[in-house]
Amino acid sequence: MTSAEARQLRNASTAVAVVFALIVLAALGWPAVLAFAVWGLIVAAIHALYFQIQADDLRSLEARRRSGSSAWREEGDESEAMERYMALPRFRSFWQLLLLGGAAVLMGWLLWRAWRMPVAEASTASLQLGIVLSIAVAVLLSLLGRYAVVLGAKLETADLNGVAQLARFSFWVGGALAASLGILLYAQRDLRVVTGRTLVLITAALVLDALVRAMLRSYRPATARKASGPVGDSLLLALFLRRSNPWDEVSTRMEGALGVKLGDTWAFRFLRRAFAPLVLASLLLAWLATAATVVPVGHAGVRVERGRFVSPPVGPGWHWSAPWPFASIELVPTKRVDEILLGFERDTGQPILWAERHYEGEKNILVGDGDELLTIAVPVHYRIHDPLAYLMTTSDARATLQHLAYRELLRVTSARDSFAIMTDQRADVSATLRTGLQRAVDAHGLGLEIVWVGLRDIHPPVAVTPSFQDVISAEEERQTMIELARAYAARALPEAKQEAGRMRATAEAAGEERTLAASGEALRFRQLAGAQKAQPDVFRSRLRLEALEAALAGRRKIVVATDKPPRITMDARRKTEVGSDGEGEGDE
Repeated sequence: MTSAEARQLRNASTAVAVVFALIVLAALGWPAVLAFAVWGLIVAAIHALYFQIQADDLRSLEARRRSGSSAWREEGDESEAMERYMALPRFRSFWQLLLLGGAAVLMGWLLWRAWRMPVAEASTASLQLGIVLSIAVAVLLSLLGRYAVVLGAKLETADLNGVAQLARFSFWVGGALAASLGILLYAQRDLRVVTGRTLVLITAALVLDALVRAMLRSYRPATARKASGPVGDSLLLALFLRRSNPWDEVSTRMEGALGVKLGDTWAFRFLRRAFAPLVLASLLLAWLATAATVVPVGHAGVRVERGRFVSPPVGPGWHWSAPWPFASIELVPTKRVDEILLGFERDTGQPILWAERHYEGEKNILVGDGDELLTIAVPVHYRIHDPLAYLMTTSDARATLQHLAYRELLRVTSARDSFAIMTDQRADVSATLRTGLQRAVDAHGLGLEIVWVGLRDIHPPVAVTPSFQDVISAEEERQTMIELARAYAARALPEAKQEAGRMRATAEAAGEERTLAASGEALRFRQLAGAQKAQPDVFRSRLRLEALEAALAGRRKIVVATDKPPRITMDARRKTEVGSDGEGEGDE
């Protein structure tokens, strides 16, 4: 191989590397495509560097040969001088393997990141541009891959196989990407995650394949190692792109059945000659397709003409505009409810315990005039209410809404203490936060509607949880004692009031009874006194007779008729009274 031929190989590899570099710049929002493009750029760059070193060595070798030095007269001396002065053997045996190892580490990080990271939201114009660029880049890389295959066959070298395989395979990757973007744009089915993860797995397989093939070189004989080319070629791609693929098998069987070689038919020759016009026509049709936009149900379309949003928004259905970049229709989901998270980043789904972190990325928020800290998880649900204001106000309404929500959350929680927020003021905090956030959103003209604000979880920082639990336990014990005292008071006071009423009623009844008795005795005494005053003799006789009647009641009496009434002495009267008191009956 001459230095000129090596430069041709270098130019082909450099062209592929430049295209992959452009893909890297254009695919920053799609991590899977970015990872695949970075791997293509690495492989193409290693090939370009390999062929550049080879061209320099061959140019030096050709100069030494033209100089007629005696060191180049014998074949053995020439081989020894080549090993001594040429840089390609050292690059082939060590440096490119080192570059491949470093690239594998970088690719591992990129692929892990691409697998975990979600695909960014895309506007209608960006989807249309992505379809056009995917088709254009796929066709360009396919042409470069075909050129690399033809160049390698012309120069009778397989050193360009790695670049040619990646370039030809990129045609299929570009077609898959264009198809997924078209389905998202016109059918509203997002297959980008499935397509991206499939591409991540394919890229990981290509990287692993290149590493294994590079390590297997160390087991080859020395002569085979010296004759090996640049690293980065893939056995998987060789099997996928081999000439004896199923389509070639079908073509061969048809030729055998029909007795006609398809390559000699006029249709095949016409298609071969019309390949370039067909490619250009496909690109033109893809560009004209950007004039048609389907606005799905639940979305609104905002026309963009010469970089300006045009009012009013259009509803669901087919709509036409000038092709991109002269005009486009931006799709805005007006019925979809999105969510932002305050106080944390992601829910891990683990059991919720105070002594352990509930979520990833928990944040502590000042409450109670900045004297206390709480970890508060607040999900905020919102939707797009005004599509035109949403597109005109900010390029990242979600981030703006999150900043406003944090500001309102701090304003609401700083006016309340931690116990109130965790207990009886949760609903009030939620309602106040929603009202204040909607007011702030309207003031900034974001075109959003706050649908719901909730307090999912509130707990103290994990570091102070044991002390906080002690405080909570003491507070609960204090509250328990207060409630027990209130229960005892509620039970004892009615009983005491009942007993006091009973005693008061008893005393009042006894007093009334004694008062009435005393009044009766006094009235009886006053009546007796009045009678005695009116008729003293009669009153005394009456009293005497009543006393005798009471004293002689129940006793035998003897009545003696005489002319003079008997005289009763004091001794007889005393005897009679003694007999009536109970020791015996007295006889008169």
